[in-house]
Amino acid sequence: SALAAFFSFRYAADGGTPDDKRRLAIKTVLKAIQQNHFSPREMNDSFSITAYNKILNGLDYDKRILTQEDIKSFKKYELILDDNDGENVVSFFDDFNVIYKQRLKDAERYCNDALKMPFSFSTDETINLNGEKVPFAKDTNELKSRWNTYMKYRVLAKYVDLKDDQKKRVEKKDTTLKVVMSDNQLDSVARVAIKKNMDYYFKRMNKLKDDDRFTFFVNSIAGTHDPHTDYFPPIDKALFDEQMSGTFFGIGAQLQNDDGKVKVVSIVPGSPCWKQGELKAGDVILKVAQGTAEPVDVQNYDIDDVVKIIRGPKGTEVRLTVKQVSGATKVIPIVRGVVEKEE
Repeated sequence: SALAAFFSFRYAADGGTPDDKRRLAIKTVLKAIQQNHFSPREMNDSFSITAYNKILNGLDYDKRILTQEDIKSFKKYELILDDNDGENVVSFFDDFNVIYKQRLKDAERYCNDALKMPFSFSTDETINLNGEKVPFAKDTNELKSRWNTYMKYRVLAKYVDLKDDQKKRVEKKDTTLKVVMSDNQLDSVARVAIKKNMDYYFKRMNKLKDDDRFTFFVNSIAGTHDPHTDYFPPIDKALFDEQMSGTFFGIGAQLQNDDGKVKVVSIVPGSPCWKQGELKAGDVILKVAQGTAEPVDVQNYDIDDVVKIIRGPKGTEVRLTVKQVSGATKVIPIVRGVVEKEE
């Protein structure tokens, strides 16, 4: 049977630079793999090539972010990720991260530009959606063209779905269909729908922090040994422990995103906020403060990020500024404690 190995550690050098912490991370993982793995793979050029390709393919599988020029600049790391006690992995990450973040901004701009005006579908064109069979774009001009073609494909596919759905509803004399839209109107609706979808995609991509990308680097190294060996950074390790134990330190409010608002859905019975008694289902959380510290405005935050801010060590206080169902705004102090999650 396969072995699932989970490596996690706490940053010992709190005052160190991000690179100091990353060096400690990769060094610890490499050491753990070599000494504790049930079947450690030899750390050689073959290992380095595999890990290198895992990183590039994993972070740009569709070949719509990086260019061949970028890949050429990374080539020097292809055979040396196994060398220098993990130092080369950190150097590769630093070089990669600078270029990747810029290319991501470029990609978002290319995407938005492509969706500004209606497309012309009067010519025959092809698109290959299999990232394994598509080379990296030669340069940024080809990347821009690639995004234009991809958005054109997405809008056309959405347009066809909308048109087919409308046709079926007309044939069935669906009374809920109030207006039969023209082709131009369907095209406009399709572009708006795809724009909304891509906005969400880039929001999710931009949410990833440097440490998230570095975690992917480390997991690509660990996964080169076998697909069941993973590195968990501290936050993910804490979540894993929580899922396994069914308990965590927090307040016991279940939240959901309601059109950009952080709304309380329910209160866990027996939890700290249930005992405190003021927070109610339907309340909207506007700000979160750690005790008497300056509150953080969490409107339009992702739920996962709000949860991370609200949770904390047992016995510490979190203060929620909420808009109650009645319309009143109130600051509710809650002392964090153990929350038992039902199965």
